[in-house]
Amino acid sequence: MKNNWLSWKSYLVPFFVYTIFCLTSCTQDISTPPNELDTCEFPKDSISTSTTNNIDQQILERLNRLVISASKSEICDNSAEWGIAGIGHKPCGGPAGYIPYNKKNEKCFSAILKFYNEQCQRYNIKNQLISNCMVEPSPKYVQCKNGKPTLVY
Repeated sequence: MKNNWLSWKSYLVPFFVYTIFCLTSCTQDISTPPNELDTCEFPKDSISTSTTNNIDQQILERLNRLVISASKSEICDNSAEWGIAGIGHKPCGGPAGYIPYNKKNEKCFSAILKFYNEQCQRYNIKNQLISNCMVEPSPKYVQCKNGKPTLVY
């Protein structure tokens, strides 16, 4: 029994490191949209069995910053113009959280977000991560506060 606990416990540290990484990886100024959004082009570096964990984390950080930048690239003055999307991928399935996006950028935002979520899923599988399998609560709507989109639960 003790060996099973230690085996299970060994997955907790990478899971918590990954979770904290995903939640805190946005460190740059995101007040202006990146050039990639103008043309809907973005880095397409992929996580694979041949990439190191350091490279994988850099890929996820770069994509996370891009998703956050895309989310906050527009001033929020009409909540009807905003949608909600799942971000990240929990090891048990489903989004790790939610993010608002402006519907006029939906096509490009969705492409970037889809790629990011796929890379999160690859990272989870590659590193055999596990999670608590709790379903994250879904926001009800987006509210504009001081020009910024805010999720309301």
